[in-house]
Amino acid sequence: MVMSKGERKLTMRVKDAILAVMTQRDLKRVIDQLGISEGDDGDAVQMIRKLGSHSGATVRMMIPYLREPRMAQVFGYLGLEQPADHDDALDALIARSRSDRDDTVPAITSNPSVELSEANGNAVLAGSNVVPGALVRWSDQYGVVQTLQGNNATVRFDSGESMIFNQRAGAIKRVQFVTGTQVMRRSDSALGVIVAELPGGANPTWTVVFPGAIVNVAEMGLRPAVISDPIERLKSHALGSADDFNLRAVAADYWTNHLHNNLVSLAYARVDLKPHQVYVVHRVISKYPHRFLLCDEVGLGKTIEAAMIIKELRARGQAKRVLILVPASLMRQWQYELKVKFNESFAIYTSATVQYLRSQGVMSPWTQHNSIIASHSWASDTPDRIREITEVDWDMVIVDEAHHARVHRVGNTETRTQLFRLVDELVARPEFTRRACLFLTATPLQLDRYELYSLAEMLDPILFSSADDFVRHIDSLSGLNRMAERLQTRQPANDEWFELMPDIARFLGLDLAQTANLVREVGVAEVVHLLRGRHRLSEIMIRNRKSVVQGFQPRRAFRWEVTPSSDERRIYDLMSGVLRRGFEYAEQTHQNAVGFLMVVFQKLLASSSRALLSSLKRRRARLEAQGGRIALVPFSEDDLDADVELESVIDNIASQIDRDIHEFDEIIRLLEGITIDTKAQVLLDQLGVLLDAENNAKVLIFTEFRETQDMLSGLLGKKWSVHNFHGSQTAEQKDAAVDAFRNGTGPQILVSTEAGGEGRNFQFCHHLVNYDLPWNPMKVEQRIGRVDRIGQEHPITIFNFHVEGTIEGRVLDVLERRIRVFEEAVGGLDPILGEAEDDIRKALRLAQAEGDAAIERLGRDLERRVAQARVAEQQLQDLILQDKSFSAEIAQMVMQTEAPVTHEEFERFLIKLLASANTFIGPRSTKGERRITFHAPFAIERADLIGGQDTRRVCFDPRLNTDSELVEYLGFGHPIVDALVKRVTEDHYEGAAAVRRVTDPALLPGWQFNWRIKVGGVRTREFLVPVFVDDHGIVDEEMGTTLLRMSRSFGSEASAASPVLGLLDVAFRAAQLVAIARRDSEIATIKLVTEERVLVEEARIRSLMEHRTLAARDRVDSCLGTLRRLRESGDARVRQAIPLWEANLARAEAEIRSIQDDQIAALADLNMRRNPSAEFSLLNVARIETVPAG
Repeated sequence: MVMSKGERKLTMRVKDAILAVMTQRDLKRVIDQLGISEGDDGDAVQMIRKLGSHSGATVRMMIPYLREPRMAQVFGYLGLEQPADHDDALDALIARSRSDRDDTVPAITSNPSVELSEANGNAVLAGSNVVPGALVRWSDQYGVVQTLQGNNATVRFDSGESMIFNQRAGAIKRVQFVTGTQVMRRSDSALGVIVAELPGGANPTWTVVFPGAIVNVAEMGLRPAVISDPIERLKSHALGSADDFNLRAVAADYWTNHLHNNLVSLAYARVDLKPHQVYVVHRVISKYPHRFLLCDEVGLGKTIEAAMIIKELRARGQAKRVLILVPASLMRQWQYELKVKFNESFAIYTSATVQYLRSQGVMSPWTQHNSIIASHSWASDTPDRIREITEVDWDMVIVDEAHHARVHRVGNTETRTQLFRLVDELVARPEFTRRACLFLTATPLQLDRYELYSLAEMLDPILFSSADDFVRHIDSLSGLNRMAERLQTRQPANDEWFELMPDIARFLGLDLAQTANLVREVGVAEVVHLLRGRHRLSEIMIRNRKSVVQGFQPRRAFRWEVTPSSDERRIYDLMSGVLRRGFEYAEQTHQNAVGFLMVVFQKLLASSSRALLSSLKRRRARLEAQGGRIALVPFSEDDLDADVELESVIDNIASQIDRDIHEFDEIIRLLEGITIDTKAQVLLDQLGVLLDAENNAKVLIFTEFRETQDMLSGLLGKKWSVHNFHGSQTAEQKDAAVDAFRNGTGPQILVSTEAGGEGRNFQFCHHLVNYDLPWNPMKVEQRIGRVDRIGQEHPITIFNFHVEGTIEGRVLDVLERRIRVFEEAVGGLDPILGEAEDDIRKALRLAQAEGDAAIERLGRDLERRVAQARVAEQQLQDLILQDKSFSAEIAQMVMQTEAPVTHEEFERFLIKLLASANTFIGPRSTKGERRITFHAPFAIERADLIGGQDTRRVCFDPRLNTDSELVEYLGFGHPIVDALVKRVTEDHYEGAAAVRRVTDPALLPGWQFNWRIKVGGVRTREFLVPVFVDDHGIVDEEMGTTLLRMSRSFGSEASAASPVLGLLDVAFRAAQLVAIARRDSEIATIKLVTEERVLVEEARIRSLMEHRTLAARDRVDSCLGTLRRLRESGDARVRQAIPLWEANLARAEAEIRSIQDDQIAALADLNMRRNPSAEFSLLNVARIETVPAG
């Protein structure tokens, strides 16, 4: 029963508040539990009605289905304060439900205290114009009000879906029709114009003029005509609100500013960018084509530089489809860095990925995603896979650890790696010479000359005419650097010029007379500039060094000696026998999986008794369960994911050592008798000394095994605050562990596995313990790199355990004393050290004495080669390359460019943008994060972006939560934000025309026009031009800018009635002239830039084609010479080869013709880009009315 106004106010039942926020899936679960089967259970409205009246659907019964993020909405609907504790909140709801009355009215949105009145027999909201039969709008959807019950309106949308809304929440708005509004009749799509509203009747009705007839049409049968032109929308009174106008204008303004900043990634990346990184990105982006060797030393952030370059090129529309090739162990780290730091989501491709996509009917898996990461070894594994990858039209290719894509030459014999074959096809083919490409390597100077040449030639085939030319150039660099440094340091005396002139002439390719004239005419500084320009390798190579960048702390390594107990020594001897037999069997049968199993057992033995015990017991149990044999499972070490736990892998590997189930019994018995490892006791003692001396110390402990991690956590947790970090944790658990480690008071210890530490930086910690050691020096370097980073404020101390008489003790000797891996960075020595672990594994297969000798030889060899490499690095200090790799002045200029939008303004904009799509935005926490929940219709329309994650933890400031996998940064580049910007800037959005009522004493009434101008050439530029024209016809661009800036505040600007349009056309023409003038000015500017770039590209095309033509002519000459010898031969068997060489000659001649055709086509395409295109359009228009201050 509906009661009259003033009798009482209706309140919402707890039951109905819970039903209002439940998802459709959870509603269905409650329906199923109660056994309610009649009717359409898939319709949310029907389910809410059934459950609302069902006696079994009690609050206590439904609470388990109430999701925690929606709890706040329930309390909001009830007008209650929510207790902080979750259990207390549930108790409060149950207690409140006991006072519910059956005659209260259900609702689905906030503020249930709504007065009702009766009018024309229908329940309507007091003062509301929403009545049955009215046309309403929710987001971008139109629907008709079917019924009103209390403050709830049931709306059926054009899509066929029905929903219930609480009107006081303001989610639905009645479509406003006035005289002159253009409408469309739904029955036949005929267009008409509203004349007047027809009074009376149960449903609102309008008199409409259609072509040839005047008809009275019920409002439910009308829809607003789709008018995209802002002026026509204004004239037809199809107005949006001032809020819609401001959101559309600000979104377009921020978006175009974002696209054309000096560097987009400076404002929207969650990284503490360093000057050298900013300069590297600036240089790569400024040079076309974007093809470089990034060779910064390890720890200087090449991954960050590459990610920033992706971001920059994508913002400019030049890198939609990106492929990244990396070592398998780094795939997850790359994916993490790109997602968390840059909002770039990359799919990792493996055999399983491709198989799954094909099973889903995807014919071309490599085109299914635009952003892909794949491993070196897998991507280049087969010719078919290489062909599949190279057939895709990539915009950008990045190769990490690019020194693995190389050609090695001995005499006239070339050996090409499989990775080189793939990369060469991707970036070096003539049609791909403009494709953006980055090769990342810290090891350029440790490569063989020809190997480095092969990388350079792929990036720029015309930079060096041949390998010999490259070698001569490299050999000349030391002299070139000395000459440039000498001239730059001081002005040579007159007599010194005679000594210097021949070398200057040689470097510049001039004779002595020309060189003397040049020095006199341009001066020393210009000569130095010209000499620097002769450093061709620096045109494509960037290399920054720690000694130049600075900001790094020294490393100090310490040994903790361990003397094993008698039982531990006995276990070691028994396991050594098992391992020796296993290695022998692997060698005899060529079963690599068995060899890998032995390696892992050796590492478990060195790690902890608990890790070894758990693994052996699991293996014995499986053997007993499977009748003494473990089924052989196909295995490849290359296929191991970086996050995999080795203990779980080896459980599935069959081995000959399993013939005797009880072979491990004695070892297991001895292991079970160990209470605490001697090594663990040493750790306890040494940490006690360390933490007593440093009360707030933070210690990072690395281990390769989870079992060891759990043992250490339990042992150390009795005395100190200990946190675990590993690859199997959720993102929330990882964030919590890092936060606790960083912010905890008193001594803090983080025990991390190898997989757990990837991608995380711990420069707030300076003590590192290697509880067990990887045998690969590069993995040791990666561990140390977690703390040895820019921003580290203390010398780094590294602690290692030395167990005398063990293989691990001998490995430590190699790493510590021979290579000095703990005190000096070795990341640039990968070509030398990359195979060290394989060499150690080979030594394990030998008898103990032979193995010890092999490791000793390995240590001496590595020591010699590392020493040579470091000496060569010092001798080849390249000052020109160094100067061209980093300019502090340019980096500072770019970094100090004032951001066009402040963080506060951008956060205000994001809140408005999200709210426009019916998104719930929670309060800001002390850490700067918020909880947001997406709702229909956006959550339904863009389910591809929401991905089932309706509720998320986000922040709007890139400076916050920088390492969190769980807290997303919402900014430009995030797919949801980009989609919402597109939504509010599309033509049909209501913000195209509006009336703004603003307070500004200097402002007269008039019109605001926001023009969108786009000028395209070699590079496209888009921007907004705001123009204000007052009612006297005076154009004021400055006031237009002021009005646009006022839009950023999103203040209250109550919309007024439809404006008088008499002066609109005059104002529009005046504003249009401003837009035309601005467009013409931009065209003139872009022409200069375009012509300059076109000339560079034309020279490049001609040089490339000349290089290819010379190579083809060489092949023709070679074929002619061979044919001449064959035809002159009197040996019939020799002459049999003539047809083959005639065919070779024909192909070589055809290639010359093809090259000529390619040049003509390339130059024609370049010519088409000489003339820039230009267009402009009106984004939106507003009538500006002034409001007196106060």
